[in-house]
Amino acid sequence: MILAVHAESNLRCQVSGTISCTDASPTGGGCATASAFKDRGLEVPPAMEEKGTCAMCSQELESEPGRVKYPCPRDCGAFGCSVRCAQSHFEFGPCVRMGVSVPRFGERFCGPNYPLTKAVALQGGAVQRPLDILVSDNSWDFFSEPGRKALEHLEEDPALRWRHWGPNCRTFSRARGRPINLKGKGKIKGPARVRSEAQPWGLDRVGKNDQVKVRQDNKMAKRSLRGLEEADR
Repeated sequence: MILAVHAESNLRCQVSGTISCTDASPTGGGCATASAFKDRGLEVPPAMEEKGTCAMCSQELESEPGRVKYPCPRDCGAFGCSVRCAQSHFEFGPCVRMGVSVPRFGERFCGPNYPLTKAVALQGGAVQRPLDILVSDNSWDFFSEPGRKALEHLEEDPALRWRHWGPNCRTFSRARGRPINLKGKGKIKGPARVRSEAQPWGLDRVGKNDQVKVRQDNKMAKRSLRGLEEADR
């Protein structure tokens, strides 16, 4: 009976490197995947006692109300004074629970403040370092070769489970081409219209500066749509 399942199996098929398990019921469902065997000898070490300093830069973590500190995603007891310090501790150590795998969140085109990344990290979630601080540790340019490579590298992260795409949408605004009402000053001319329902990727005749903006916003929007399609597949 045990061997009967192999009667019509192709024994030459390559063994999959990923095992998946799914289940559904009238009240919900779930799934899980595994890409490696768990070390039977691996035990989760107990959490460390909370210290009053950052796990990476040793800066004092004041306990006053409103003070922000980021917990280690593995809940090892350590805290970081910033997203960068918390993630450096999580990725490179000295986290005492380095063997524990944690799914990650990635924010795309988030700008220099990366608000969703900070919000997830504050709740103890594992996040990818935002692209805006990943390239050159200063500013990130999606339209450069290093920027595109950095994005593809993050998208290939096997631990990536959630992501948020936020492409620049200023040139997509329906308010463009309409006058702007200023309190006490009447109406002023707003930014020129650069798109229409018939030509959503840009009008035929726009100024040179607007042409650059439209082209760049199109690239970000199309890359975001492609990311959603890949995630859906």
